[in-house]
Amino acid sequence: MRHKTFLLQAAYIVVAICFALIVAAMTLDWVTKYTVYLQQRDELHRLINAGMDISAAKPTVSYLQGAATRQLNKLKDVSIVFGLVFASFSLYIKLSKER
Repeated sequence: MRHKTFLLQAAYIVVAICFALIVAAMTLDWVTKYTVYLQQRDELHRLINAGMDISAAKPTVSYLQGAATRQLNKLKDVSIVFGLVFASFSLYIKLSKER
């Protein structure tokens, strides 16, 4: 029984570490995409203020904004799913200790 509890605690730690690594990687990806979007948006505003043609830059800014938004939505989804998995696994460990 003691061996089973140790394995469950080890699995709990592995799940927590995997969750943290995946969320950290996705957050870094989102921050990168959002930063590039902000840079391109600022460049677009600079072109607008200078009275230059923005037809070439506008689709790029729109794409980057969409990419950043999609990545943020994925990050939210993964956080919710892993949070539920983590919570259910925690409950399972708690209930198995009580037996």
